[in-house]
Amino acid sequence: MTDSEKEAYKTYQPPFINSDDINPPPTPVRTMAEWEEVQGIIVAWISYTSIIRQIVDFAQDEGLVYIVCSDSNAVKTYLTSGGVPLVNLKFIVTTFNSVWCRDYGPWAVYSEYPTV
Repeated sequence: MTDSEKEAYKTYQPPFINSDDINPPPTPVRTMAEWEEVQGIIVAWISYTSIIRQIVDFAQDEGLVYIVCSDSNAVKTYLTSGGVPLVNLKFIVTTFNSVWCRDYGPWAVYSEYPTV
C-alpha cells in the first residue's frame, strides 16, 4: 500500500449493504479463474502510472480497458505521450482511493442464465 492508502485504511468504513434487497441469481454461478479469458479489464489511475500505462497498452489490443480516474484528459495525454493508442478504452471518472481496484471492483461470474 502507498503511504496515503495506509493512512486512509486507518479510518476506512466499508459501505453498508442491505442484504434484504439482494436477490440471488436463478441458477448457480461461479467466479472466473485468474487466467480465464475476459472481455475487458479494469484499472485505477492513481499511482504506478508507468506500469499501468504498459498494462493498458497491451490489454487494449485484446479487449476493453476500463480506466477509473479523476481526470480522463490527463490520462489520455499521459498514454499518448507514451505511444499508447486510445482504442478500446472507457474512462470512469469518479472518486476512488486505491490502485487496487481488482480487489474491490466488480466481480465477474459465469452462469447459464444470460443476465446474471
